[in-house]
Amino acid sequence: MLQFTVPDDTFEMIIRLSAAAAAGGVIGLERYIQGRSAGLRTHVLVCVGSALFTLFSLIAPRYNEVAGAGADPGRIAAQIVTGIGFLGAGVILKQGVTVRGLTTAACLWVAAGIGMTAAGGLYFLTLFVTALTVVTLFGLNLFEMKFHNTIYRHVMVVTDLGEDVSEIIEKVNSSGVTVFACDSARNFETGRMTVDMEVRLLRRGSTQPIADKTLKALQASGIPVHSFSWRREAS
Repeated sequence: MLQFTVPDDTFEMIIRLSAAAAAGGVIGLERYIQGRSAGLRTHVLVCVGSALFTLFSLIAPRYNEVAGAGADPGRIAAQIVTGIGFLGAGVILKQGVTVRGLTTAACLWVAAGIGMTAAGGLYFLTLFVTALTVVTLFGLNLFEMKFHNTIYRHVMVVTDLGEDVSEIIEKVNSSGVTVFACDSARNFETGRMTVDMEVRLLRRGSTQPIADKTLKALQASGIPVHSFSWRREAS
């Protein structure tokens, strides 16, 4: 018959899992603000998942009736971690310069840990981590939207040969972005110069208004712009 039992150290385990979630959140928030693909939710889920795997490996030897006498739960956990790693890699996709599927991969990893604790009869711990994961996915998504995160873009301007590159950079900076890298190429046959710039900006949502503002700033200064492109920075 199914018995719902709460181990004596369940509260301590919840404290440890919460600490792991908090630590992952601090790191993930910093990565999100810096505009990286693996952000707040991904880091929280990875930390919670790793803590869960570790806790299960420590607790499982107490329940030999689950794993069988003489079994090594640590080896079982290691094999599951290896297998879920391959599965997680399969859901990570790179579309152009955008990486998708990191949070899904982290979800699969945490789900594997939840399954292990459920199989070990740690039902209260299973319910807690499930709720914590749901809050991470839904609640932190709304929390992330309140922050302006760093966005990186590649800007290319084609102008006349002989134009001042420093003036072009100054006008681009005036639109609310920061140019942190710049290269230029001169074509003496066509009389054109191409200026490639890597820029960063703090913004929520679409960056198209900033792109339009940058182009207008260049045109208003009298700099001839024959071609202008604004695209994501390759990672």
